[in-house]
Amino acid sequence: MRESPFGFHYDRSDLRPIRALMFCLYAAQLLGAIAGYYGLEAPKAFDRLWTGAVLASLPGYLAGCVVQYLLRAQRFAEHGRMIARIGLIATFLSVLGLSMHLNR
Repeated sequence: MRESPFGFHYDRSDLRPIRALMFCLYAAQLLGAIAGYYGLEAPKAFDRLWTGAVLASLPGYLAGCVVQYLLRAQRFAEHGRMIARIGLIATFLSVLGLSMHLNR
């Protein structure tokens, strides 16, 4: 990951070393979107899909960390900053989705 003067710059190639984590995160978000579409009550389909996907972000991240650790534990030391930032984004999205869902 290259750092910019703004503190954060990356491209898709920076995600290759943590592919297992990202795959678990994307899979959880897809499953969450499907579950949200059929299980959540919202007037619009997009709201159900989006809420389901973001609610699944944090559990998907945590499961991805476990899988990544089991497959290649050394990646945490090498790419810790990227993993932490992805975790912050997943946490933010899940909290935002939960607060929006509870305020309906």
